[in-house]
Amino acid sequence: MQLAQSASPLEERFLPSEWQFKALPYVWAISIEGDSTVKGQDSDVDIRFKDILEQLNFGVFLEGEARKERFGLFANVLYADLETDQGTGPLDIEVGTKVFMGGGGASYRLGPYPLESGSGALVLDPYAGFRYTLIDVDLDISGQRNESADQQWVDPIVGLRSILQLTPRWNLTAFGDVGGFGVGSDFTWQAAGVVGYRFGLFGEGDAQVLGGYRAIGQDYSDGDGDSEFKWDVVYHGPVLGLSVTF
Repeated sequence: MQLAQSASPLEERFLPSEWQFKALPYVWAISIEGDSTVKGQDSDVDIRFKDILEQLNFGVFLEGEARKERFGLFANVLYADLETDQGTGPLDIEVGTKVFMGGGGASYRLGPYPLESGSGALVLDPYAGFRYTLIDVDLDISGQRNESADQQWVDPIVGLRSILQLTPRWNLTAFGDVGGFGVGSDFTWQAAGVVGYRFGLFGEGDAQVLGGYRAIGQDYSDGDGDSEFKWDVVYHGPVLGLSVTF
């Protein structure tokens, strides 16, 4: 792939002179795998998408972005309310788990770099920000006791997003970041790749259908002994969303 000098139409597309906003609601067929320790009790975490779909009470997956020229701001929200009902002998055990992630940050755009074909371009968006995580677990053992535990932390993150415009309608986006560094979690990472198709919804080329795969890893620990909490998991699965620009 060879890169040439920037062209005005591409600058108009990727470097808007006025504030431009994007909203991206999406569906994430999420699976969770890893290990956890709650109040000193070790357990495996292995929840597949089909199980989450059966147990999901409520879920929200949303991202937003604002951009003017080379400067950009972003925010994202992920919330899932899961509930299971497990029977063990004469006991009826209800387990409720709430997972919330929210983040935000800023980016600076490099490019656009037109491709030699003349119909495509590449832009790079280094970014920095934070990711907040809240996990809340409620345990209700019928006729005996109720227990609850929650943990929250904030991770600084740094990353890079690349957008490769293949044609006026088709593009590829890949992004990844790392963070934590002992400030919140010991280490956290994210990686995703999506294919996008642009079309007109309320105006010319103002919407995109996006599909791909996303993964987030978290390695967090706090306390020790009976008060120890550890969350070493990977969330992963295919994503499908609709981005609207206004």
